[in-house]
Amino acid sequence: MFKVRSSNDISEISRFISEMNSQSKHHIGYCGTEAVEIEHTLLNDFSDLAFEESFLCAYEGESLIGVLGLDYDKDSTEAELWGPFISNNNWQEVANLLWDTMLKNFLFPLRRIYGFYNVENLAGKWFMELQGAKFEGEHSFMTIPSRNVSLNQSTTITINEMQDDYIKEFKALHEQEFPNTYFSAEEIISRQGEEQKLFIAVEQQQFYGYVFCEVTPEFGEGDIHFLAVSSTARKKGVGTQLLKKCLEFFSSFKTIKEITLSVKSDNQAALKVYLNAGFYEKHRLKFFSLDRQKTS
Repeated sequence: MFKVRSSNDISEISRFISEMNSQSKHHIGYCGTEAVEIEHTLLNDFSDLAFEESFLCAYEGESLIGVLGLDYDKDSTEAELWGPFISNNNWQEVANLLWDTMLKNFLFPLRRIYGFYNVENLAGKWFMELQGAKFEGEHSFMTIPSRNVSLNQSTTITINEMQDDYIKEFKALHEQEFPNTYFSAEEIISRQGEEQKLFIAVEQQQFYGYVFCEVTPEFGEGDIHFLAVSSTARKKGVGTQLLKKCLEFFSSFKTIKEITLSVKSDNQAALKVYLNAGFYEKHRLKFFSLDRQKTS
C-alpha cells in the first residue's frame, strides 16, 4: 500500500534525488547528482511556492520510494517537472498516484509544464507521452574541466556586459532562439550580478549576439545558460568570442572546476564551436512541453 504526502525533510528528498538522478535510466536535466547541491537548490532557488506546495513524496510503510516536484514560476504560470523519481518496481502506479495527487491539490494557475529527460530514461519519456506532452527536440548536455579550455581565435568584435541600448535587440534574439525556455529575457536581465553575467557582442553599434552565464563557486561549477548569435552575424567567430568571454569570467573564480552547457543536438554550428573548445557530450536529453490548457 502506497501513501502520498508532502514532506519538509529536504535533506532526505535531496539524498533520494541524488541517488536516482545519478543513474541514466532515472536522470532528468533540471537537477544535479550531488545531494548537497540539490539541497542548496531546493532551499534557495526552487519554485515561487512553499516547499510543501511544490513537492510530493510516496512512501511504502516508512520508506521513501518516490518524489515529484514542480519548480513553479508565478509570473509565467509554468513549471519544470522534477521527476517522477521512483525506486519501486511499481513505477507506473506510483507515478500516476503522485501526478494525480499533485494536480488535484495544486491551487495555482498552471498553464504549461516542461520535462527534460535523459534519452535512457524511458519511463520518463513514457510518462510525458501518457500525459499528452509534445516532444520539442533533443538537447546535448555538454561539459569540460575548466583546465582543458582552449580558445585562441581573435576578432574585432567587442564583447561587453549588457548595455541598455541593446536590450530590445537582446530580447528579440532570446525570444526567437529560446522560446518557452526556463529564463525569459526579463528574468535574465534581472538576474545579473557578481555571479551571473550577460555579455553581448557588438560591432560598429550593431548587436550580434549574447551569452548568459553563471558561476556557483561553492560547488566549483560554471554554467553557460544561453548563447545566441544573430543570423546576420554567423560564421564571423561571434559565438567563439562570446564563449571566450564567458570562460574568462569563469577563470576569475579559482574554485571553478567544471563548465557545463546545454545545446540543441541538431544545432551543428553551435556544437562545432563547443567541440572545438574541448567540450564533450555528457548526456543527451529529450525536451517535452505539456500545455495544461489543452489537457485540462
